[in-house]
Amino acid sequence: MSPTDYQYKEADGGNMATAEKWKSIRLKRSRLLAETDYLAMQDQPNMSNDMQIYRKKLRDLPQDNSDPDNILWPTKP
Repeated sequence: MSPTDYQYKEADGGNMATAEKWKSIRLKRSRLLAETDYLAMQDQPNMSNDMQIYRKKLRDLPQDNSDPDNILWPTKP
């Protein structure tokens, strides 16, 4: 178990199943952000406002959702 796994477990009162769900959610979020990283590069200065909002919602996903079984995923523009 990595140090991050311990943090998830401790944050959830020791429930490792829920910690694993959050870990999976963060991995999916990272993958979705990576799919649009090229738009955030300096040579792509015209990222749409909708894409900026989408990326922000992805970054804020863990703190904006308290139930790992009921995640509200943003829709990619």
